[in-house]
Amino acid sequence: TVPGIYTVTLYKANECGVDSITRIICVREQPIAGFTLDKTENCGPLSVTASNTSPLPLCGENSYGWEITRLNPENCDPSDGAGYTYTNGTSRESLNPSWNFSLPGRYLIKLRVQAVGNSAASCSAGEFTDTVTIKAKPHPGITVPATVCVGQLVQPAVSTIACYGNTVSGYEWTFTGGIPATAGSMVPGDIRYNA
Repeated sequence: TVPGIYTVTLYKANECGVDSITRIICVREQPIAGFTLDKTENCGPLSVTASNTSPLPLCGENSYGWEITRLNPENCDPSDGAGYTYTNGTSRESLNPSWNFSLPGRYLIKLRVQAVGNSAASCSAGEFTDTVTIKAKPHPGITVPATVCVGQLVQPAVSTIACYGNTVSGYEWTFTGGIPATAGSMVPGDIRYNA
């Protein structure tokens, strides 16, 4: 139950004497996964590098596997594809990989550390997960009637997908031919189109 270097000795005896054989066995700890990211949130595209903090085993070796899952609950960019690439010659098996994230969304980055060699069957894998959020400019949407009569009031409504950013910091409306011709708030109020 305690990691360390131990000896196993077998003694054999018969009427001619005693003989022994000794082997050394290393009892290693279960793999533990850990890493830090140099950036976890910003506007895309964004370059991110992981620093693997998983402890090295007392004996034997570990293998490292990185898995990235893109989540897009705000539906900012319905593009197909992973939304990221490995950079600087790294890959999913690298100790300290780096990526370029190109599409907005939340990316779950999971590191799986496994023992390799003779201890692989008896050791459980260690896993650690962190998140990178790639922001994009907001996607505005407006609701206005397609047709109105002269002098009729119009009350435009806004719907905005923030795309993982903070709340929208400003609104600027332009109403060509309308009164008023501009507005600077989320709810611009009544707009009239005269002849």
